[in-house]
Amino acid sequence: VANSSVVFNVTAQPRASPVVHISGPQQVAVASRFKLDASASSDPGYDPALGTALFTYEWSCTVLPSGACPVGFTPSLAGPVLQVPVGGLPAGSYIFTVKVTSLASGLHSTASWAVAMHPGATVPPMVVTSSWAAGDFVPVQVPGSATVSAALQLDTNAAVPATWFWSWALVAVDSTDTLVQSITAPTNTPSDPSSSELASASLLPGRSYAFALLGSASAAAISGLLFPVTVQAAAAAGIYATLTPIFSAEVSPRQGVVQVAPMTGEQMTTPFTVSTTGWYKDNPGQLEVALYRFDMIPGVTTSITNGAMTCSPQCSVPAVDWNNRSSPRYWASQGSMLRSWAPGDATSGLALPKGSHFLAVRARTPTGATGVAVVPGPLVAALPASAGLSDAETALRKAAFDANSILDIIGETTKATYSAQEEPAAADLILGQLENLTSPTSPDYAGMDIPTMHRLGQVMTSAVTTQGAVQNPSGLMRSAAILSNAVGELSLTGQAYSPALADSVDAMLAAIKSTATTALQLTTPSTASPTEALAGSLSSTARRLAAKVTQTLSPGQSAVHVDHSSKRVLPAHSRELSTAHAKLPLANVASGYSFFGGKVVLASSPFTGQQSGGCTLVACQQIDWVNCNIHRGVSSALVVPADADLKRVTITRCGSPAQLADPVQISLTMPPWPAGADANDVRCARYDDTAASWTTAGVAIAGSVAPGSAAVACNSTLSDGMYAVAFVSSSSTPPVAKPPASDNGAASAGISIGIVLVLVVLAMCASAACLVLGWFYRHGHRKAKRLEEDEAAQDVNEIEHEGVGEVPAVSTVTVKQPAIDEMDIAEDGVVEVLRSSGPAEFFAGDEEDNEGGGSFMDVGRDANARRRFAV
Repeated sequence: VANSSVVFNVTAQPRASPVVHISGPQQVAVASRFKLDASASSDPGYDPALGTALFTYEWSCTVLPSGACPVGFTPSLAGPVLQVPVGGLPAGSYIFTVKVTSLASGLHSTASWAVAMHPGATVPPMVVTSSWAAGDFVPVQVPGSATVSAALQLDTNAAVPATWFWSWALVAVDSTDTLVQSITAPTNTPSDPSSSELASASLLPGRSYAFALLGSASAAAISGLLFPVTVQAAAAAGIYATLTPIFSAEVSPRQGVVQVAPMTGEQMTTPFTVSTTGWYKDNPGQLEVALYRFDMIPGVTTSITNGAMTCSPQCSVPAVDWNNRSSPRYWASQGSMLRSWAPGDATSGLALPKGSHFLAVRARTPTGATGVAVVPGPLVAALPASAGLSDAETALRKAAFDANSILDIIGETTKATYSAQEEPAAADLILGQLENLTSPTSPDYAGMDIPTMHRLGQVMTSAVTTQGAVQNPSGLMRSAAILSNAVGELSLTGQAYSPALADSVDAMLAAIKSTATTALQLTTPSTASPTEALAGSLSSTARRLAAKVTQTLSPGQSAVHVDHSSKRVLPAHSRELSTAHAKLPLANVASGYSFFGGKVVLASSPFTGQQSGGCTLVACQQIDWVNCNIHRGVSSALVVPADADLKRVTITRCGSPAQLADPVQISLTMPPWPAGADANDVRCARYDDTAASWTTAGVAIAGSVAPGSAAVACNSTLSDGMYAVAFVSSSSTPPVAKPPASDNGAASAGISIGIVLVLVVLAMCASAACLVLGWFYRHGHRKAKRLEEDEAAQDVNEIEHEGVGEVPAVSTVTVKQPAIDEMDIAEDGVVEVLRSSGPAEFFAGDEEDNEGGGSFMDVGRDANARRRFAV
């Protein structure tokens, strides 16, 4: 038997020495005691599984310009924290040095700290902390991503003088340490600079800087400080500077190049490869890259010439805001992420949609400095008409078990058109693959992380909004289960809130909202029960997703998410799903607190029972279903309009439901007021998840409600619940307005029409199909002409304008659409529609004789929340 051998080459890197971190004041009065703390030092070569790393600490002291500390001061015995008592050192400038030795390796490192001791007792020992360590990089274009704070050192006999003034400044660190720019205006109390104030710092790449807290007993001195000025000169003028750790200003990665191959291909079946090279950066750390796709601007024609895309009139890159999630130009509102942040310089196996594209690569250093490179292309042709599911199946086999490639292909599969015979197989292919990717028992399951959830949200949104094979009760229930599994499998334990998480949450909210919207459009009497089960599943998924996001927040941090799909939809009166989160120390809310701009208000001394002490963190989250009553199929004496806003509010103490001593006040948006309704008909309603119905138990109106109010304040005794504004009437049916008095002929006609309308409403209610019909007759000068139900179960509303105001040559409007509750023509010639859902088909003139044909444009909502359409 022949012998064989395998040779392994192993390179052993030297073990790293301890990293020493010192915190403490830099300016101290002789009459104050202070301390320097090196307990945050670490050993990068130590295995945490072995327990806590152990160190020894040796302190030494030097007085400037040169010399040992006074006799009797023996800091070498101090341990990790050096305590300096009152009067322990005379006035002067000192350098304290600590030698930290790892007991595991025997290796050691040293670090030094400068302290200026001042005569008297007026200079407080302020401690400045930052999100970076000495020598780290801070990106030039996003210095606001860093954080800086200042506080009086605890356990001292000092206080912050009430007569002092404080401000923040930028220091250029060199041989003289020069104050070069004011960052904040002077105030009487030291406060932390905001991210926007830090972002105003003018940093030059490659230079070393620090931020400094300036303090002075003289208002004139600190207000009249002229920049640039050295720190030493400022001190001579009575202005004391406490500096952050020194950092290096880092410019964004630049000069990157993006290439895509091939430059032409076919939708779904062509695997594209994108590579990026040439990035120049200051930070030696490894780059991460992310890949994005944007559609070519409409009206631009493209072709491929000599391997490059040419455009007519020109290849204009869309204006993209990469950071501001509330901007209409935010990337997620215009394009999609193809691959999330990861090391590497090439991505292969991309399946792209038909059309002309821009591909963008963002490159990011470990500190967050980010550069962008864009390439026009590729040009992707649509699948031939003869293409079918077999093409998708072939592409999926090539994708093997790569989750990204599978999501790419399924995303394109959702956009294809299939025959009625193919639709069941298409649904199984699309939903089956997504079920495999989110089920731990599937061989395709590779775990659910933030990037995968992002892509899944995008694909699910496409599936439920564009693919007819999925748009049925069974397909939507499977879609809801996929979303539920994805959220259930996502683990955020130990992770901090991040922009990547925020983008993923937005994508999932879009998928949840889109699934709900499609289900509502399909709701009929025969599907009411399955739709309610679907609503419960989607509501639960949104709630669990919001809870996981809240867990990632640090105390004092808040976050807001909105599904970006709503920003691409016109008209403005579209459904939207959003969440808001906040986490605070108990001390901040113990005497009451207002969350989210007054939308949720805790009473003073809000908590009771065993939660009066112990846990010190309070979290609040709200989920807003805007114009999206997902529980519209519920049969109840409480009538919640079809386009009502729903709000879920959850208050927790360290992850568990809070026990409220007093009700929490919740502000709800008032839906359009029904005709004839008054304040006595308004209720605060809560959705009972167990009974699947609306109830007033545990919730009541706070104060009073005036007719026409835009909002209602509700008091709830529960720390978790879904709320909405509801209406009631004595007959448990929507109230119908009586027309005001007029001339005899008009009054008789109005009364007759009103009786007919009441009968029609009652007949519709008897057939269980009026859940979305409202109260739709109002005002004497606006009258409904007829309401008919055709054989296709479509409502036809024809409203006649009776000569009030200046109106174009259109007196009659016919609207075809289910779920039109009320419409009429206003005095200004604008059509007003109440509580309508989804797109509507409008005809100017009489549809039957096709006179006065035209179309209407949605011009938004008026003050009473009516949709308005103009000719």
